[in-house]
Amino acid sequence: MYTPDSMMIQKIDHQVQHETVWHSHQDGQLYWLSKGIILVETSDSQWPMTPGTLGWIPANSRHKAHTLADVDGWIVRVAQDIGSHYPNNPRVFGVDSFCHALLKKIVYHPRVSYPKHLLEYLLEIIGYELDVSRNIKFELPLPYDRRARKMAEFLIGQPSNISTQAQLANCFGLSTRTLSRVFTKETGLTFTQWRQQARLINSMQWLLDDEPIYDVAVKSGYGNVSAYISAFKRNFNETPGQFKRNSLGKNQVIRH
Repeated sequence: MYTPDSMMIQKIDHQVQHETVWHSHQDGQLYWLSKGIILVETSDSQWPMTPGTLGWIPANSRHKAHTLADVDGWIVRVAQDIGSHYPNNPRVFGVDSFCHALLKKIVYHPRVSYPKHLLEYLLEIIGYELDVSRNIKFELPLPYDRRARKMAEFLIGQPSNISTQAQLANCFGLSTRTLSRVFTKETGLTFTQWRQQARLINSMQWLLDDEPIYDVAVKSGYGNVSAYISAFKRNFNETPGQFKRNSLGKNQVIRH
C-alpha cells in the first residue's frame, strides 16, 4: 500500500523525440504534464497528452511513448486495488480545478506523517472523478490492415504531406475504395476524418512552442489559417488560441 515515502511519483523531463519501447506496468499510470506533448501509443490507438489534460494508462496495458515537444511533468502510479475505480481503457481527460488540487496535493506533498492511507484516498477520489469527467476526443485510432497501418504511420510523421487519397492508396498498394473501407471499418473514421485528426494532433506541439499560427497551419497541411482554425475548433471544441491559453494557464498553476 502507498505511504508518503513510498508513493511512486516519477518526475519526467524529456527532450523532444525521446522514445520508450513497448512495455507495460503492474500498476496504472496517470500522466500529468506542465509542458510539452507525449504521444502514447497502444495496440490500436494513439493518445496525445498535453498540459491541461490527465492521461490514464491502466495496469498491464502495453504501450510506448514518443515526445513531440520537450516535456516536464509527472507520472503517478496507481496500485491495482485503487486502479479498479479507474477506466479499463487508456483515456485522456480534461482536468477540472478539483482534480487539479488533488494532483497538486499528491505530487507536492511534504515528507511528513499524513494520516494512514491519505494519498490512497486521494487517488481513489481522482478515479471516481474521472469516471464522470470530460473525456477529451484526442484519440487517434490506428488501422490493423498492414498496408493501411504503414500509411497511417507515414502520415503521422508527415502531417504537411498533400498527396491525394488516390496517390497514397497507390503508393501503399491499396485501391482507393479499399483504403476508404479499411479506415472506416477499423478506425471508425473516414480516411479524410482520420487524416485531419492526425494533422490537428500533430499541430499541438507547435502551438505550445509558440510558433506563428500561419506556420502551424502550413506545417499541419492546411492551405490557409482559417481552414486550420475551423478544423481545430470543430474537432476539439476550442480554437488553437484557446487551447494554447488553457494549456499555458494550467501550466502556471502546476508550477506553483
